[in-house]
Amino acid sequence: MSIVKTILFTVALALSACAVPTADAARPSGAVEKAHAATVRIDMNNGVCSGTVIGKRTILTATHCFKGATTFEVDGKPIQIADRVDDGNDHSIIFTDRVFSYRAKFAGKPLAQRDEVYMWGNPNGMRDMYRHGVVAGFEQDERPGSVPLTLIDMNIFQGDSGAGLFDSKGDIAGVASGVLNNVMQGTYAKYAVALPFAFKATDVERATR
Repeated sequence: MSIVKTILFTVALALSACAVPTADAARPSGAVEKAHAATVRIDMNNGVCSGTVIGKRTILTATHCFKGATTFEVDGKPIQIADRVDDGNDHSIIFTDRVFSYRAKFAGKPLAQRDEVYMWGNPNGMRDMYRHGVVAGFEQDERPGSVPLTLIDMNIFQGDSGAGLFDSKGDIAGVASGVLNNVMQGTYAKYAVALPFAFKATDVERATR
């Protein structure tokens, strides 16, 4: 009896034309509204990802989104990336030439089992799709030196990569990095995967000024 576990770190290759979420909205209230206001769509020459505004000019997203990417748009507007900081756990902060009026705050504590999670993303190139899930538990990756994976009972797809995972206060507690698929004798389980943040405190301070 075998269990196949596959973590897919993917970037959408499809594009669509619908309403675009914006991080320049009026100041929101409530976790879902805060998550929506801070979420952006990132279009690149190699596909689509999602991200979260965390500073005046900074966006938090997934590192794997940048593989092969050379041009960038945020919510349909071209941007230039002045700098990028990676934490080694598939998280990147990009410093852009665009000024945003609303930003998300980092959560004061990590996600725990049974915590509710809110997310807006761009699955398969669709725009501005809302999801709501629950932290199912944690799983240790089998690779040497790996970190625990936070598994969330929530459906995500390529294009959601880099989307912020928000807690009940509307603060960012994680980033969508991939999908964990469990298949055994015809039964199937699918979880959104997040990894712990590992940024230096100085990098977070610089990004959130």
